[in-house]
Amino acid sequence: MYHSEREISQCGAISENFTQLGGKMEEYLLHSHSSNTNSKYFYSFKRWEQFISKEGGKSIPASPIHVALYLTHLLDKGSSKSVVQSAVYGIKWAHNIQGIQDPTTNSFVV
Repeated sequence: MYHSEREISQCGAISENFTQLGGKMEEYLLHSHSSNTNSKYFYSFKRWEQFISKEGGKSIPASPIHVALYLTHLLDKGSSKSVVQSAVYGIKWAHNIQGIQDPTTNSFVV
């Protein structure tokens, strides 16, 4: 799920040490939240991924307007505030751990 190898190579400093450190960095990122929180974010993201793939879009990087439409979909079907918040945080989490711009900060989503 991470792109640290790509980021490391793009910065121009490639070494065995940096490759090993990149792997450790990914472990720290993944464990930066409790396992329950990571599971919640992961499954919320997977629900988003299923929804957007059926609509022909991409889950990562996500288009802010697609995220806003997904949240509208959740609200229209009567999802609780907790479900909507989990969707936002799951999408945010998946983008952040990959170093990709977070689409949930867009005004349509906010």
